[in-house]
Amino acid sequence: MNTSENFPMPADTEYHEIDGLKIYLHHDDLPAEVYISFKGPVAVDCEMNRNLDHKKGKLCLAQFKAANSDINHLVKFNVDKKNNAPVLVHLLENPNYEKIFHFGRVDLAFLGYKLGATPRNIFCTRIASKMIRRDKIYAEDHSLKPLLKEYLGVEISKEEQCSMWENEVLTENQLKYAALDVEYLHDLKARLLPIAMMEKIDDLLYENCHFLETQIKNDLLGLPEDLFSYGTRRPKN
Repeated sequence: MNTSENFPMPADTEYHEIDGLKIYLHHDDLPAEVYISFKGPVAVDCEMNRNLDHKKGKLCLAQFKAANSDINHLVKFNVDKKNNAPVLVHLLENPNYEKIFHFGRVDLAFLGYKLGATPRNIFCTRIASKMIRRDKIYAEDHSLKPLLKEYLGVEISKEEQCSMWENEVLTENQLKYAALDVEYLHDLKARLLPIAMMEKIDDLLYENCHFLETQIKNDLLGLPEDLFSYGTRRPKN
């Protein structure tokens, strides 16, 4: 596992080490050298402002952590201009890299709408949780925080979730929060997938994760939440 990058970073890239987390903060796009260094699956997450409507909200930050590295790469976007991140988009669309999300639907809609990305080869740990822990009926039960505590014994804070991600300068607490959102996704998948395999639902799990690619296209088109339901009846006069 790589614990440092053996190539020069862009001049505006910042390095932070916060409570043992190694973080590179890039601006506007992922450096090509970083992308090339990635081997195996890549954990991905995004931070938006408080509006989670992909048409009205702002994509502020994207986080990445490759399986072969202990370094978290954060990409900060300028929310006041049109985003153009060709390297990041290429990674998302490259089917040779599995991208691990937690509740990827919102992140993927923003990445699709703001960057024009059509992500491929997606695994979502929230979908895995909902399929494995079918007795858990409340949305909060499938959030990242309780899952990390239950399966990995890790406690994370969500205090920065609704902070000002669009600010030009992020605080250390924000950087730490963003890094932790991808830090453990590889390990969480490694705990959930064997359970799905034991229950013989791993193929269906991957099918549902794969369907996210189609679901995001539906979301971007503005189709109804449940396209397969009968629909709402017209009110009687």
